[in-house]
Amino acid sequence: MLIVVRFLEKITHSSGIIAALIIIPLIVTTCYEVFARYMFGAPTIWAYELGYMGMGAHFLLGMAYTLKEKAHIRIDLIYAFRGPRTKAAIDFLSYAVIMLPFTIWLSWGLFMYYEEALMFGETSGQSAWNPVIWPFRLCMMIGFILLAIQLLAESLKCLSVLVGQSASLEEAE
Repeated sequence: MLIVVRFLEKITHSSGIIAALIIIPLIVTTCYEVFARYMFGAPTIWAYELGYMGMGAHFLLGMAYTLKEKAHIRIDLIYAFRGPRTKAAIDFLSYAVIMLPFTIWLSWGLFMYYEEALMFGETSGQSAWNPVIWPFRLCMMIGFILLAIQLLAESLKCLSVLVGQSASLEEAE
């Protein structure tokens, strides 16, 4: 079971690297926009949309990596004072029963949203640039699929603790 977890987490880790690298073109775009606007008085027609789409892609592709690294906000009022098996049961209920089905359902809906934009050549309508919107919708869908993959990995870690294969969630990592 933990071999599968390691494979799934390699996928998640790779998406985290990609999400981190998206910051580079965002920085270049923003610096170029500021330079063009204030030095030449010639703002671009594409920087705003590239900025919000890039930041959205960064956020969406980084969700799964953030879960893998346990960096999402958690309220430890009750959770922190429980044993490893109780923590695993709480996490399993949260991940496998609540979040995973919702994330799969949302991924399917986002696939249809992406497919519609691709089929009809939908554009953003937010600026004079007006780019096609399907690449951003594809990032949305991929981000939630990656989150589903990491939720599955987290659920398997919880199961390994619940069935006695691992002593704690930290050991299952």
